[in-house]
Amino acid sequence: MHNRITISIPFSFKGESFFPRSTIDLDEQMEQGGIPCLYTHIANENQISPYSYEHDIMMMGELVIDEAAGMATEFVHDSSFDSEGFEAKWKQEKLNNTLQEIATRCLNSGSGEISAAQNQALKNALLEAYELGKETG
Repeated sequence: MHNRITISIPFSFKGESFFPRSTIDLDEQMEQGGIPCLYTHIANENQISPYSYEHDIMMMGELVIDEAAGMATEFVHDSSFDSEGFEAKWKQEKLNNTLQEIATRCLNSGSGEISAAQNQALKNALLEAYELGKETG
């Protein structure tokens, strides 16, 4: 599943209307460390200098979510995007997928795929081992 959003910030500056817009690949951003400030991201993609009055006016504008795909759709509410909620769920989904891959690779005896979801004890053991690894560095 590919997670992305298309956002815009319509605003007026010196009697002119502007509609800067950006499509953000949320998976790519998460792999790079997290979702950036959406205003700054749009400004950069639309060549709006952070030192300009145009940028200041844009920063007062309201973000509009034009389109969302994948899991991102769950985090669009009243034309706003809950990036913290998305990040938390994305990380949990990535962890679950990794645990599933480990269970399948280590326990698959050729009789079919092992499903951690079907074996809650296995899933709990893998999560506990993961948490222990995080704590001990």
